[in-house]
Amino acid sequence: MGEAVVSTVQDELELGPEPAAMTEAAVTDALHARYSQVHGNGRRYAVAAGVRSHAGFDARRTADFVAMDLWPSKGLALHGHEIKISRSDWLRELKEPEKAAEFIPWMNFWWLVASDPRIVRDGELPEGWGLMVMRGPLLVVAVKAPRRDAKPLTPTRLAALLRAVAQTSAYLERRRAEWEDARSPVYIAMRDGEVVSVHRNRYLASDRAGSGEVVKRQIEAS
Repeated sequence: MGEAVVSTVQDELELGPEPAAMTEAAVTDALHARYSQVHGNGRRYAVAAGVRSHAGFDARRTADFVAMDLWPSKGLALHGHEIKISRSDWLRELKEPEKAAEFIPWMNFWWLVASDPRIVRDGELPEGWGLMVMRGPLLVVAVKAPRRDAKPLTPTRLAALLRAVAQTSAYLERRRAEWEDARSPVYIAMRDGEVVSVHRNRYLASDRAGSGEVVKRQIEAS
């Protein structure tokens, strides 16, 4: 117990107080933003969150985020990512290298993604890992990941990746639709100064209003 207290005091003296809490979802959103480039031939990257090591019940580990570069000119590289939002989480990762080892041989690049640069100390980053850290709402590269030759994905690993890509794509589409829906106007059917009903469709509102009026309101997404 005493050592833990001393360590905490020393941390604050050397590095400042513990990083402000940031959720894994917020860091995942930053990864989506980083790999969201769209060009004339579509998206540059296929992305997947929560990728299992195998397709069946024998899956032992989960990679937080995987992105595949779809450009042949860039070598069709696979980028794997491990997200850490606290120093204690990172220290547990260092004690269990077999977790990352379940994915690294099949990835061309392997990244640690930290919500705060103080999570990782000098000399702690394993050889062959890259490091991204949050800077405001965006991720920046603190240590460039070296490219490695990756093993070909086995059928079960490929199936697990494709399933995660499909699930992530569906999730992003739902989010986009919800965002657009939240920004679209609503039409309020009014009759004799009273609200009759509220609709997204102007014609439905007009039908319900009858001889009354339809009021348009813009509701901004939060």
